[in-house]
Amino acid sequence: MSIAVAAAPLIRGGLPGCRVGPISNARESLLLWVHTGTARVATGLTRHELSTGQALWLPPGLEHTVVVDEDSLAVPIFVPAGDVPEDLRRVAVLTIPSEWSDWLVWRYACTLGYLHGVAMDAAGLVELVAGSRLTAAGIRITMPPLPASREALDVARTVLSEPASASTVDEFADRVAVSTRTLQRQFAGETGMGFTQWRTAVRIAAAAALLADGHHAGWAGGQVGIHDAACFTRTFRRQVGLTPSQYARRLRDSHAAAEGTLDLIGTVSTLIQRGSTQAPMSAGLPTPRIPAVTTWECVSDTDIAMWVYRGVAQIRIGGRRRQLQRGDLVWLPADIPHAMELDEDTIVLPVAWRAARGSGLDGRVVRFPDEAAPRLLQALVLTRSALRPDRDESSSFIRALEAADPSPDRPSEPEQRVGVIADRIRSTPADACSLTGWAERLGVDPARLRREFIATTGEPFERWRLQLRMSIARDLLDEGQPLTAVARRLGYAHLSGFSRVFATAFGQPPGAYQRSLSA
Repeated sequence: MSIAVAAAPLIRGGLPGCRVGPISNARESLLLWVHTGTARVATGLTRHELSTGQALWLPPGLEHTVVVDEDSLAVPIFVPAGDVPEDLRRVAVLTIPSEWSDWLVWRYACTLGYLHGVAMDAAGLVELVAGSRLTAAGIRITMPPLPASREALDVARTVLSEPASASTVDEFADRVAVSTRTLQRQFAGETGMGFTQWRTAVRIAAAAALLADGHHAGWAGGQVGIHDAACFTRTFRRQVGLTPSQYARRLRDSHAAAEGTLDLIGTVSTLIQRGSTQAPMSAGLPTPRIPAVTTWECVSDTDIAMWVYRGVAQIRIGGRRRQLQRGDLVWLPADIPHAMELDEDTIVLPVAWRAARGSGLDGRVVRFPDEAAPRLLQALVLTRSALRPDRDESSSFIRALEAADPSPDRPSEPEQRVGVIADRIRSTPADACSLTGWAERLGVDPARLRREFIATTGEPFERWRLQLRMSIARDLLDEGQPLTAVARRLGYAHLSGFSRVFATAFGQPPGAYQRSLSA
């Protein structure tokens, strides 16, 4: 039976603000989705102001800084760069239909590695981004694609952060140690524009952002490196189809007509092209289904708080099973094998971890009301992303969850014996002592200890130890430990043997898993 609790300990004081950057990721695109409140993203001289229901799409390699305000929640969702079509290698601000919100939470969960057989590809997200348009004042907003080559990308990043730089293409080529011809060829072949044309597009986009913020045209031109007013006006008109003054006036008129509901053109560092006005993505775009899945069966070395964000799930802890529903949170005890089966349209999230409290925990369930959801989601995001809180409340959050968790019963003697073995293997995972050896150490009959072990954990000792070792291995890889050091720590004489076992447990070799963490 679930125990209902008040949300006050979790939402008192609101959500702390958080931030990250400057940071860039050459291997993935980022969709930063504002679930609640407001956030700001800086890319070079451009500032992107986002509010509830909006998202910013950033192509790979673009340096950016993210600031999430207090009482706000932003969720970073990544897509492998190779899965993104060339025409989506551009910045865009999206308005997310409400019916896509749960699917985005699901897509974020897919990146965390605890779901069995779930691909972290671009399916769904590409359709979401491609189906969206950011328009204002009857002008379509797009961005010139970033080049992919390392040298051209380095130059592009410099231009985006310093659009007023007077460096020539020859000077840029010298900086990245390639010939001018090679750099020009990279820009032309990878963006469809020569370097000069590409830089002009970025300069005009940055100037448009400054105009949208209310700055004078002459000042805006100077800030992007076009100091001659007549030249700036000609260049702006050639790119946009309007003079800077006409553009600013149309923005003012459109804001007044929409009473502030239009997305600002100046919030995106983009190339502005003339084109037909297109509405933001309609609610008619079909939302992908959330499939029925399972979690990996594992033995963890910490207690894990699993929270049912949506739907219905079945949980197995050792030999015990029960059903969970929306709002339920259960601490999965360390040392006991566990797995979950998620029905279709179900999302279960690992929102917190704590040091093992012993095998006396029996998986009793605490139910949280819907108003606790933003705090629980933020706890997960801050734990599993580069965002860092302005004030560290992680310990108080864990204490609030623990206060809601019923005190476990005192472990039985068999559970205590299992706990002694688990403590030893957690601290010394290479320990090769057999269950018979443990029976001698603990002064108990081997056959009895074998029965007790299976009754407590639901697994034979050898299988249980292997699962716990693999959980420890994943934690060490998360910390950035070298593969050979992890293999030795677990007692493997050869890396190949460790790699085979890890791949069987988690669906990919340890090297591939660790590379995915640094993407």
